[in-house]
Amino acid sequence: MEVRRCRTFAELVTPTSLKHKQTHDNVTEQRFIEQQITSKLGELAVAAYFKSVGFFASEPDFTIYEAPPKNKPAKREERRFKSYDADLMLPGSTGIHVKTQDTRVARRIGQSWVFMKRDPITREINHDLAAFCSFNPNRGKPFVQLLSLVPTRELVERKLFKDTVAQNNAWKCAVYREDLLNIPNVDTVSYVSQYRMNA
Repeated sequence: MEVRRCRTFAELVTPTSLKHKQTHDNVTEQRFIEQQITSKLGELAVAAYFKSVGFFASEPDFTIYEAPPKNKPAKREERRFKSYDADLMLPGSTGIHVKTQDTRVARRIGQSWVFMKRDPITREINHDLAAFCSFNPNRGKPFVQLLSLVPTRELVERKLFKDTVAQNNAWKCAVYREDLLNIPNVDTVSYVSQYRMNA
């Protein structure tokens, strides 16, 4: 059921979001849909993890936000579809920013998670968390593994937002797995959410 829900969301959000995405990336429609599915499955896995340890995070947002009409400035609420708000919230206003990498991508370029350079968490000190996940399609029996939970202030203070593998990327930066493993006392997690592909 969760995979189907994520796929439906991805297919519906594509018309309003893909054009914005293509201003920064040369991405196909199919690849964009796959990225959206991976992202939402990661958010669901992180929400499930917090529930399993007794902290109830908010549910992922599956709302489809429409783009404003041409030649009309977007109101603040209309810009939500491309905002940098936290993906999930914990009680007490702690935001959780979820990043999920497909293992097929990791095999090509190594384990890393991409952020937009203009995302405020790449430079601002706050009390939010970053959740780093890995998605494995696993021949039709996909699963998401939550690998690390890191205070975003640690990422900023340790200057872990670095150039992407494509070092000339003007829009993006990346956090690398090997750097996360060098942070003392950081929460290294091994939580897995299994999904059925036809569900």
